[in-house]
Amino acid sequence: MIRALNTIALVVAVVLAFALYKAKTEAHAARERLDALTVMVEEERRAAAVLRAEIAFLERPERLRALAARHLGLEPTDPDREVDMEQALLALGLPDPDAPSRAYVQGLEPESAPQSAPASADLPPAPPPSRVAEAAPVSEPARVVEAAPLPPTADLRGSEDPIAALILNAGGLN
Repeated sequence: MIRALNTIALVVAVVLAFALYKAKTEAHAARERLDALTVMVEEERRAAAVLRAEIAFLERPERLRALAARHLGLEPTDPDREVDMEQALLALGLPDPDAPSRAYVQGLEPESAPQSAPASADLPPAPPPSRVAEAAPVSEPARVVEAAPLPPTADLRGSEDPIAALILNAGGLN
């Protein structure tokens, strides 16, 4: 009987030793995979930081202004030509769409609220008509006029610009 117990104890000890060895090797392999993934995540974070820096470099306002002027013939908008929505509606003689709701907030009944604000002399002058349509009173349709020709498409083949190189490499321009 003692021999049988010794044999069973020996078999259990061998099985436990094998299970311990297997668990240890699996834990080591998992640790190696974790280390490899950690390295990959760090590399991806560095790559993302480089891409963010490149985007910040490429989106600089002074660079975009120079590119727009060089390739598209665009210039920054003059602040004198900008108006807010209320001034635009007043200049066109249209009713203010927020007048009833604004009157309700102020404690007036919507029916008694003014439908449009009176024209004021202190408004900035209206901008000149656009290149495509001239401003017309509301009762008349807009009159279409001859549009100025747009500048020709810029040739980017000799450009040092990295965006132009990306467009050319992607087949964006033939």
